[in-house]
Amino acid sequence: MSTFYLYIILLFLIFLIEDLKRKGYSDKFGNRLIFIMVLLFSALRYDITRDYFNYVKLFTEIRLADSEVSELGYYYLNHLFSFSKYGFIFVFAFCSFVCVYSFHKTFVRLGMVDWGWFFSITLLVVLMMNNQIRQAVSMSIFTLALPYIEKRKFLKFSILMIVAMLFHFSAVICFPFYFAFQFFKKINPSKGLWLLLLLTTYFVYLSGVLYDFGIEVFKLFPQYIHYVDREFFSSRDEIKSGLGILLMLFLAIITILLKDKSSKRFIPYFNMAILYFLFFIIFSDLRVLQRVSRYLYIFVVVSFSHIMLSSKIIDYYKYILFTAALLWFGRYGYLSDRPYRTVFSDYCRKGVFFDREDGTKKGERELKKYINYDFVE
Repeated sequence: MSTFYLYIILLFLIFLIEDLKRKGYSDKFGNRLIFIMVLLFSALRYDITRDYFNYVKLFTEIRLADSEVSELGYYYLNHLFSFSKYGFIFVFAFCSFVCVYSFHKTFVRLGMVDWGWFFSITLLVVLMMNNQIRQAVSMSIFTLALPYIEKRKFLKFSILMIVAMLFHFSAVICFPFYFAFQFFKKINPSKGLWLLLLLTTYFVYLSGVLYDFGIEVFKLFPQYIHYVDREFFSSRDEIKSGLGILLMLFLAIITILLKDKSSKRFIPYFNMAILYFLFFIIFSDLRVLQRVSRYLYIFVVVSFSHIMLSSKIIDYYKYILFTAALLWFGRYGYLSDRPYRTVFSDYCRKGVFFDREDGTKKGERELKKYINYDFVE
């Protein structure tokens, strides 16, 4: 079955359970059932995203003592399950648990389980969890730290961020995000200022000035020189119609227009969400920097969920937001969908992978060639 269609089925079941909860069924049971469904979807997946093969390869390198992973947390997690060549299944399942648990706990705490998972799926946050595993764990630990950010408990926040950095060093950027949230708790920038910054960001992106400057800066550092021309580093050559950026611009404008209609508690979330859109747009052709914005995913999801649940916001805006999210989700279904496969499939047993580009079995050959190791017993 297509992964895209399975996402749709998952969303249908989530809203069905939420409807049953409103009719009197147990909240705890319903929430746990939703958690288990999303967890099983992620933990049992096999090669449904582009980076899956690379993480299997990394696990095998660690298992054969042939890897230099800078983040010690992820290294020792892989080493813990290196007793089997299939140990990567347990590594990915553990990471999936951390990701799903952190987001689900946040949605339960804020009373937005159904819409929280709706936007996590349609805005491809769940896809990112299943694809960029190391950063997803760091992002999820940041999500777990939200109560400490809200209550200004910097020491407890810092401890969690140090743990997050053990899985992906980019989590260091979360320290400035802590202070940004405190700033937005005291000061709520006007809609006009945010719109001006948003449009300025968009035109800077179109000009390509930041891209050219960024490439030259990265070339100054020896460790980045051989990365600059690689596909994952930038996407400037891929930009054609820019419809994805325009959709993000549209979602940002909706967020700006509706932020003052939210309750006081959520205004900092809305401002942090706007910050996400600024980062996403201005760094959209420098993937290595755009990844920084993904730590702010949770603020977008929470803000949009609050819009759908708020009685102060007219339904017209909710329909627009709902449609825009589906369009973004449909874009994934059209461009990047893969068949959903589980770790119990023959593909996993035989070590057959999609190629990153054309979906062939080239990945299997690459794995054997790279480490001189026959995946099949």
